[in-house]
Amino acid sequence: VAWWSGDTDASDVLGQVHGSLQGSASIGAGFVSGAFNLSAGGYVSVPDTAILDLTNSITVEAWVYEHSQPSIGTIVAKTGYSLTVQAAGPTFNVSFPNHSYIGVGILTSSLLNQWTHLAGTYDGSTLRLFINGALSASTPVAGLLKSSQNPLYIGQDFEHPGYQFYGLIDE
Repeated sequence: VAWWSGDTDASDVLGQVHGSLQGSASIGAGFVSGAFNLSAGGYVSVPDTAILDLTNSITVEAWVYEHSQPSIGTIVAKTGYSLTVQAAGPTFNVSFPNHSYIGVGILTSSLLNQWTHLAGTYDGSTLRLFINGALSASTPVAGLLKSSQNPLYIGQDFEHPGYQFYGLIDE
């Protein structure tokens, strides 16, 4: 659907929906090439579009390099889904139109100061979290995901601006 590599700016490599750097966000050295360099007040904003309102299934993935660990740091978020890092470890969360919310995560050692690949998937029946390509957690859950007219944010959560990611997000 979309791919924000962070190599030179917040453009969608697939050309579908381009984002923009906000606040203190910049481009830094990434795992692959460039990456979004995010600190206090820095994030990427991607305007709402129907292609981002994925209700049946979704995969969200990124290479992350945490500089510091807030209580909750958002990697990618849009109403309906989010990939986050927390003090206890990474999580992938989804929400449904009835306002129910479920997440899958794992207690893990710190992800600070190292590149880690995180991926969250939902196929309509199971929520999964992968760390460096290995399935780390899963839970059965079914239903259509919530959609909204809110933008997608990389490095921060539109609905919870304090959930700031501090570090690099690539690919």
